Amino acid sequence: MEPPHYAVDSRGAPQSQTSLLQRLPVELRLQIYDLLFPTKSVPYHAITHGELRHDASPTSTKILCLNRDTHAEASAYLYARTVFEVRITPSGIVLCGGRYMTYPAYDFGKHGGPTKIFGVEGAWDGLLRNVRRLELRITAWVQGNLFDMVAAYVQYFVSRLLDEGAPLDQLRVSVEWQNGVTNFPISRPTVDMARKLLQPLTLLKGLRDVRFGRVDPLPVGFAYSAGYYSVTEEQQYVELREWLTGEMMART
Repeated sequence: MEPPHYAVDSRGAPQSQTSLLQRLPVELRLQIYDLLFPTKSVPYHAITHGELRHDASPTSTKILCLNRDTHAEASAYLYARTVFEVRITPSGIVLCGGRYMTYPAYDFGKHGGPTKIFGVEGAWDGLLRNVRRLELRITAWVQGNLFDMVAAYVQYFVSRLLDEGAPLDQLRVSVEWQNGVTNFPISRPTVDMARKLLQPLTLLKGLRDVRFGRVDPLPVGFAYSAGYYSVTEEQQYVELREWLTGEMMART
């Protein structure tokens, strides 16, 4: 007996047909999705095609290809419960699965003018249109050209979320500061640099849940040669996190 087939429309999307899965009660379908989709965050590094994590959890997105009805129902469930990691570095924006949303401008703005952003056509547009829960990890370098590159990528990522109308309601943000200077004294980031880096996030309005990890430098690597930041600076970082949170949770 031949297995059941499903038709595909001209764009490659499976057409809606009643399947055995759709005949099940919705409670059972949700239990199936619960087994297939991860409760842990989907990492930004490379993973096997059709899977969401590297660990032993049996995760898969292949059920999304069954038909339109299943795709709509299952993807809504996936995006409602799953946290997707995004990493921003001087090399670009890395989305889940290790796919780059951009590719690097190797001159890093050395020739003057604004930093150039080269976007990858169609890179994870579906994620940007549907994502509700994001964990944004930013690796920022203190040196001017590299810092400007990362700041430009943050701004670009926010603009893409807005352009695609992402229904984002939960955001986690953290910054890891790097220093490429080998001679002393070592430069260190300032509160103003952190503010410039993260200010584009305030364009994201009406979020339900916003949390910040570290946005100030750890007392390692910067502390002993450049001096750790003062009590006043520490309070400024606290105020910066509070301001960013308030702006993003504000209703428009």
